[in-house]
Amino acid sequence: YPALHKWVRNLYWNIPAFGETTDFEHIKKHYTKSHKQINPFSITPVGPVPDILPLDQDVPAAAAAIRTTNQ
Repeated sequence: YPALHKWVRNLYWNIPAFGETTDFEHIKKHYTKSHKQINPFSITPVGPVPDILPLDQDVPAAAAAIRTTNQ
């Protein structure tokens, strides 16, 4: 979903209310510790810290798909 990913990155980088209040470490820990039905041992990966790509970059697989589609 390249368009959705770009929209979310736009919110994160250009709307202070999103970028300043998004705590990926908290999101990761909450998700892995609160869903006992899919992670009964509450295993939380050490990393990586989720990175938010700059607006002028795309996920490599998405960029490749866009290039293929546009040929």
